Amino acid sequence: MSIHPNNTPVPTPLITKPTPSLLTTLSTPTTIALPTTTMPQPLALTFGIELECIIRYPRATYIPALENLGHPVTSSSDTRHDHLIAKIVRQHIALCLQTSGHAARHSPQEQTAEAWMIDSNTSIRSSPLLHQEDAEYGYCDVSIKSPASPLSQQAFSEIEDVLDILSSIADLEVIFDSSCGLHVHVGNESAGFPLQTLKNVSILTTVFEAQFSSLHPPERVLNNEYIKRQSAVFAGKSPWDIAMEIQLCQNTDELVGLWTKGNGESDKNLACSLLQMVAKPGFQTIEFRQHKATMEVGEICKWVELTTALVRYAHEVAFEDLMRVVEDIAFDPGRDIADLLCSLGMTAMADNYGGCEQYEHPRLEGAWVDKTLLGYGKSEL
Repeated sequence: MSIHPNNTPVPTPLITKPTPSLLTTLSTPTTIALPTTTMPQPLALTFGIELECIIRYPRATYIPALENLGHPVTSSSDTRHDHLIAKIVRQHIALCLQTSGHAARHSPQEQTAEAWMIDSNTSIRSSPLLHQEDAEYGYCDVSIKSPASPLSQQAFSEIEDVLDILSSIADLEVIFDSSCGLHVHVGNESAGFPLQTLKNVSILTTVFEAQFSSLHPPERVLNNEYIKRQSAVFAGKSPWDIAMEIQLCQNTDELVGLWTKGNGESDKNLACSLLQMVAKPGFQTIEFRQHKATMEVGEICKWVELTTALVRYAHEVAFEDLMRVVEDIAFDPGRDIADLLCSLGMTAMADNYGGCEQYEHPRLEGAWVDKTLLGYGKSEL
């Protein structure tokens, strides 16, 4: 691959290649316009985390606050005002963070990019069994969102400090169940990302879905309406077909529109969502939604490092080089997450994740097809 010495666009190259399919191999070639070969502008990556959890609280502790608001309570097992207690609990957490020197808010109307946000989230659904354990305790959904920060040890230290404060608040217990997750938002300050970067991210997270999903337990992969499998909309298509369909998108709206709900609206409930690139001006981020919720800071930081590294790779890699990785890895069900990360030049992360517990999930149709059956091989790329 050559770069013009004065960094001006070179003529757009064309690649002519059969578009393979599980059902049929087309005899008519499809011509794909590759992106122009120019050096991408450097990214100023930022990230933020969103930790979903359930907070267990003793109702008796919050009865005085309820009565001050004009809501008399007959006993600590009275559940009529749990929705009000939940708001008080979230406010309590925000005040504890503020007291410890962290900017924090508990009202969506007060949300800023510089403060921690303690909010609710309807996707968090505590098990009915929890509510049966002790009638004097209540459970509320809490979403803890960090401010946007550059990738740094200081940002990781702040996450650790906030989680330490959360776990030390008297009478409150942090609980996770299958509805709780860890989301990572990756941004480029307020500038957004070039279309080709977003296409490459989509190719990586869709074509290599099996490898990335192996890092997550079944409840974060299978039959979860809030973390749908991106490859599901490409049923019956090979990895090459999927990558080509993504590459043909002409703008961000078209790219985001590949994943829609039954009503035709774009769907954000994906393992990797681009919806905020078009839905939230000023908060344009790529959202990685699949990781399980955890209080383990090392695990959180490792996932942040991987997601930001994937975005940086997607920004810097040439499309034709990415397609070589697709052909090398995606068609072989024996190639795991460590193999993929090594192919992306992330050998340190490959070492980290290669020794971790990995999960095997059923692959959707097309993900394991042998490329030799599709009528092409590496020499044709």
